[in-house]
Amino acid sequence: MSAGREAANILMQKYAEVSRVNIAKEKVDDTKRKARALQGEPRKADSHLTNTFNSNELEEALRELKLRKSPGKDGITNEMLKNLDTRAKAAVLAVLNMSWRTGIVPRERKEAIMVPILKP
Repeated sequence: MSAGREAANILMQKYAEVSRVNIAKEKVDDTKRKARALQGEPRKADSHLTNTFNSNELEEALRELKLRKSPGKDGITNEMLKNLDTRAKAAVLAVLNMSWRTGIVPRERKEAIMVPILKP
């Protein structure tokens, strides 16, 4: 057994010891049966993980942004993003897709401002 699998099994066992979640035995058996069936199958490329984003997906993501949240280090607020014009949205989409295709995230996007809120 690999070290990763052994670690996962230990974590699962320890979690099961303290968990209060009751899962029906039939559900557990069904999940185990499905997992065993998948072990021998060759992996398929997940097209949803390789396709680029389209303007509809960007629009949906922008609609779901919560307002009145703190901006990031760049000072851009969700309100600003929601009010971008068509050309600006196309530019954002191009940057997102380039990052998605290349796997390179701009350094500025990896930085965040973290403000700890202490409990009384």
